[in-house]
Amino acid sequence: MTDIVPFHFEDHSLRAITDRDGEPWFVLADLCGMLGLRNPSSAAKPLDETEKSKIFLGSGSDATIISVAGLLTLIVRCRDAMKPGTMPYRVRKWIVAEVIPTIMRTGQYGTPAPVLNLNDPATLHRLLIEHTSRAADAGERIAQLEPKAEALDRLAEARGSLCITDAAKAMNVQPRRLFAWMEANRWIYRRSEAGHFVAFGPKLEARLLEHKGTTIAVRGRPDKWVEQVLVTPKGLARLAHLKAGA
Repeated sequence: MTDIVPFHFEDHSLRAITDRDGEPWFVLADLCGMLGLRNPSSAAKPLDETEKSKIFLGSGSDATIISVAGLLTLIVRCRDAMKPGTMPYRVRKWIVAEVIPTIMRTGQYGTPAPVLNLNDPATLHRLLIEHTSRAADAGERIAQLEPKAEALDRLAEARGSLCITDAAKAMNVQPRRLFAWMEANRWIYRRSEAGHFVAFGPKLEARLLEHKGTTIAVRGRPDKWVEQVLVTPKGLARLAHLKAGA
């Protein structure tokens, strides 16, 4: 049976599903209510299929749930989450400072610990097995979650799309290394050897990148149209998670 745990923040509850691949998934409608997003369906559209899913909560209809990566992506895209004093801002600080670090340390958040009989040999044996299992995969869990938390905290102040050079500065990597990584991993390419970079179609469709055109006036010559690749907030979070250019 699905274990549903409500995470309480001020007067709001954020329900989480705790039995999916060892990582919590959050009810999208709850998060949208906390961030002031009126249309959960629209909020879910930019997310990858791996970041969202459907689940039956027993209320007669399916509910959309999102992964930790989806949670971070929505917060990064929420403008009010960057405005001090607003509810979305407080929610962002709560998730970055409390929820994500706790998940990194324990693999869960908010689930009360059961009362254990430590005089029972069977209980001690079970705890030993569970501890050994947790120790074996702790490094992998932290490796998955730590970049997401760091990426959100580092990119929270980035508003709108950025050129690749500015994206590299936000990620604290060298621009030339980020350009090289994005080219090697099929994010961007040149139409000609001396031409400017353009984005691969799948990255545009996934809204990780976008194009911006600028007209440059050249004296004595026709105006020149220059197309520039921009990294969206979602793309910025993805690049930081992948440690691109590091």
